[in-house]
Amino acid sequence: MKIQTLLASLLVSGAAMAQTPTMKPIVMKTPNEFYILAASGNGKWACGTYSDYSNEQYGFLWNLETGEIEMLDPSKPSVAWAVSDDGLVVGTYEDTSYKSNGAAVELAGYWANGKWNRFEMPSDDVTSSGAASISPDGHYVTGNVQESGIYTGYIWKDGKIVKELPNTNCSMPYAIAPDGQSAAGWIERDNRTACIWEADGEVTFLSEYQSPWSSARKYTHDGKNLLYWGGWDDMEAENASVYAIYNLETKAKTGILPIDKVGNFDFFDMSDNLTIVGENGPLGYIYKGGKTYYAPDFLTANGVDLSKQHIFMAPETDYYQVYRASTVSADDNVMSFLIYNDDKDEEGNYAVSSQTMVVKFNQSTTGLCPLSVKAKQFSGLNSVNVSWKPNVAAEGIKGYNVYRDGEKLNKELVTAENYLDANVPYGDHKYTITAVYADAESAKSAEANVAVAKQALSTPTSLFAQQHGYSTAYMEWNKPVSNFGSFTYFDVDHARQEGFGLNAKGRSYETAILIDSVATAAYKGQKISSVGFYPMSEQGSWKVNLYTYEANGALKLLYSQPITQTLKYGERNVVTLTTPQNVPDGELLIAIEVAVTTPAAEITGLDYGHSNKGYTDLVRLTTEDDFYSIGELMESGGYLYPATWAIDATVAPENADLSKDVVDRYNVYVDGTVVGSAKTANYTIPTIAEGNHTVGVSSVYANGEESAVCSTSLTIAHNASQLTAVDNVVVTPNGNSAITAKWQTPVDKDKVTLAYCEGKAAKNAPVAPAENNYGIMVGSIYTPAMLKGRNGYEIKSVNFYPLNDATFTVLIYKDDVQINETEINDYELKQWNTVQLSEPIVIDSKSSYKLVIDCYDVTPKCPPMALDQNMPVQNYSDIYSLDGESWNSVTSASIYGNWMIGMNIENPNGVSLPAVGYDVNIDGVKKNTAMLTSPAFSYDFGSEDAKQHTISVDTYYKVNGTSVKGGATTFFIGAAGIADNTIGRLEVAQGDNNITVTGANVSSVEVVSAAGATVAAAKGNTVAINGLATGVYVVKAVVDGETIARKIQIVK
Repeated sequence: MKIQTLLASLLVSGAAMAQTPTMKPIVMKTPNEFYILAASGNGKWACGTYSDYSNEQYGFLWNLETGEIEMLDPSKPSVAWAVSDDGLVVGTYEDTSYKSNGAAVELAGYWANGKWNRFEMPSDDVTSSGAASISPDGHYVTGNVQESGIYTGYIWKDGKIVKELPNTNCSMPYAIAPDGQSAAGWIERDNRTACIWEADGEVTFLSEYQSPWSSARKYTHDGKNLLYWGGWDDMEAENASVYAIYNLETKAKTGILPIDKVGNFDFFDMSDNLTIVGENGPLGYIYKGGKTYYAPDFLTANGVDLSKQHIFMAPETDYYQVYRASTVSADDNVMSFLIYNDDKDEEGNYAVSSQTMVVKFNQSTTGLCPLSVKAKQFSGLNSVNVSWKPNVAAEGIKGYNVYRDGEKLNKELVTAENYLDANVPYGDHKYTITAVYADAESAKSAEANVAVAKQALSTPTSLFAQQHGYSTAYMEWNKPVSNFGSFTYFDVDHARQEGFGLNAKGRSYETAILIDSVATAAYKGQKISSVGFYPMSEQGSWKVNLYTYEANGALKLLYSQPITQTLKYGERNVVTLTTPQNVPDGELLIAIEVAVTTPAAEITGLDYGHSNKGYTDLVRLTTEDDFYSIGELMESGGYLYPATWAIDATVAPENADLSKDVVDRYNVYVDGTVVGSAKTANYTIPTIAEGNHTVGVSSVYANGEESAVCSTSLTIAHNASQLTAVDNVVVTPNGNSAITAKWQTPVDKDKVTLAYCEGKAAKNAPVAPAENNYGIMVGSIYTPAMLKGRNGYEIKSVNFYPLNDATFTVLIYKDDVQINETEINDYELKQWNTVQLSEPIVIDSKSSYKLVIDCYDVTPKCPPMALDQNMPVQNYSDIYSLDGESWNSVTSASIYGNWMIGMNIENPNGVSLPAVGYDVNIDGVKKNTAMLTSPAFSYDFGSEDAKQHTISVDTYYKVNGTSVKGGATTFFIGAAGIADNTIGRLEVAQGDNNITVTGANVSSVEVVSAAGATVAAAKGNTVAINGLATGVYVVKAVVDGETIARKIQIVK
């Protein structure tokens, strides 16, 4: 099977492979819509951005020696603006961890260890930032930071701020000096003015010419000169030039001539030889040795046959569309260009796209050694997979030799680009590769190091630790994978887990991973014993299928097994094969087939953001003949889809004891000490000391062996807000003069408000259209990531912040299915209100929940709901609908903010709090002489009593020096006054389902049970008594700001 990968498509100019050293230009191209923005001065690296058909930008790094293109986290937007001589990329990326609510912010960062890393920011209030340039050694970076609408330049060293660049208004540095001590760009005066921020802190303006183009662009690699746009010397003169070269030693300024003075004239890079590249009119521009060239002419003169490069030539023109010269190396030998290609659609019409073309001039094609050598031990084996790439300029390679620790391993030349080294002794080893040409062997490649060791016991994966409540630590993890070998590309510890779905009921499809013949050869003679996968939603049926390819390329089914076990959705399920299968010769495809009965966006689990197209992302409908890469399919349509299916297979020797994978329990560690054990993959530590801790978990297998500890850090900060007060004291009369009061011991229920909003309400908020009667539904979506660690918690109430009157209703959806509707009867405008749900909702942490406030009968021309003043989490924190079906972000209307709504959740069980004692207050006076240690108290008034009293309980905690004041409970002892329905000058009347207090200035009414619990309440003078049983109650009315209470008898 031919596997296409995201390598640059390489077009080599010239005749057939040469057998003697030659010097020639080498032409390389990216796929469509890849744009180089910068290249390293040594000509080894380039970086830039891929633009998909929705104009979203994704950064990439291009190795100009091997041709490999690495996408820099294609799961989120980024732009790679600059690259150092050793391939370190800096740029801008979408950061969702900078803001506490998870809002996406475009920030300056650098690409390292497979991820974007944020540069130090000067404050927490940065709106955006970007890194524009990096020194050749990769240590110094310059860029800008936006705060309060002002752009300020900075210099970072190794990620830390070392200098803020002086700024009178607004500035933008574009270039960093090789020594990192100065930067250059522009400062806004009346318009942009090119400048240098000198090492001593002074600002040097390079010209008084001000325009949108005026700016310094690039330091030369040797640091002697600076490219800048300094304006025309004399626009009216026949030989008018633009100041472009600034000598940093002599301060001399040199202008360069355009070819076409009328057309656009701009430039972007300059070599140490003062060769300048840019654009002039419709074509790329090159200034070299005092002469000017259009890019097509320059390329042709230097040996590039443009007629063979598939470059578009517009009708009625005589030139190829090389429309920009973008970069040039320090020695002039590597240049990049933007071109329009001559692609055509299926009907033969031009379907022109942009590409980047790199030309490497004066390249030797023989004697070049292999590059990108990697060595990796196969899991469960003392065998090593060694891989490499040839230099893109190499011609005439007959094969390769592989060396381990200096000794040649292969007897015959290796013609592939990888090699299986079996039965490698345990220990550290070094691999090098040489390329063999017709008449010579190249020098050895750089070394690849690998430590070959016995397979360690499999540890738990994806350890997650979170503080709950006051000082509780909650931990959860995934089960270990296997103690045997494994075929997989899915790394659960670093995966961005999502789901792939099919909107086609009644269709079946398969997802598969491809294991190459080198890997299958390593496990020859072993058996595939089980397959793991991540189903995301319930469907009709599932199967495990194993395939290989026949000699003619046809797909061949090796084994199929229906999956009959009960599946756990959203987590790894392991299917033990009824008949273990031999690892085949050649390629192996491990597939999961699903029959779709419920169309869904998430059916099959995957890692979105990592991929090796053609290996990790194969898919097909079961009616299709063969698998294909979904990444390649999507790219052909102009979009990225970096997928690795969450599929694995366990490989074990025949007759192996598979019980080695049986876990008996997990040991839980805090700071290296075992604190407990668990049979399930989660554990709660009731209390843990304040401070920074290392928490971990190990697997203890049925044979008694224990794995290493998988650990993570956890910071505990005692949360005093969880030291709850005692409320709803139950008071029982003892005769007509005494009482017994009891209460529940306080419990830490880890009460949390889930909300994206913070701070004050914005001054402006959306007003719905008049044709919709100003009605609008506003909402926020709470994802499984926000609910992680809180499975089984309850949503008890919601918060909302109304601005103007409307009829408000709370709606809650679980995975887009409505599960609760609660009417809001009372609220206060322009402040937070809490609404108790009609019934609690138990949280399934693998589901998404959408909180909606439905606003209708809205005050005309007025916004009903508030947004905050912070950056929104678009399409999650700021959604709205006018019809309840289609939802949009308010940012589509150029309104920014998070809806001021939220859900209150809590653990219905909780853990005990460290209460040490109580004080009881009756009518505001403490009545116990010594601190109470049990939750009960008796008190005798000494004589018959028919008055209204209040009781409250203050709680003391051993971690808190002061008590937590409890809420007041109202109670009566005697029965006198039951027949008295008069409250001051007010009268209490019972209706069929309500109680009305008539009279002047009644602002609210509350009904309290004999036990002191509030059972009904309302604003105004009428309260509903639906659901209340016949009995004695207390009615409390607020009259002219004063609370008056009387007993009444409710009869039904």
